[in-house]
Amino acid sequence: MTRRTREPNDPDGTRFLTVKQLATRWQISARQIHRIIADGDLKVHRFGRSVRIAIEDVELFEFRNRSHREQPRDTP
Repeated sequence: MTRRTREPNDPDGTRFLTVKQLATRWQISARQIHRIIADGDLKVHRFGRSVRIAIEDVELFEFRNRSHREQPRDTP
């Protein structure tokens, strides 16, 4: 029998990522994710000793930290 593990979910359907999953998503090290968390820039949820980050918080962080480069304007 194979044991399957599931990510913890809130009753409202919130989905969570592990630090490792988020590091893979952003293509940075898990250590850098821990630094972002330690700086207070990313909210985490603790389930016992496990640390999880809600997808909503990840998307908010991504939105707030994306580059806002101006698009080149067409000149007449």
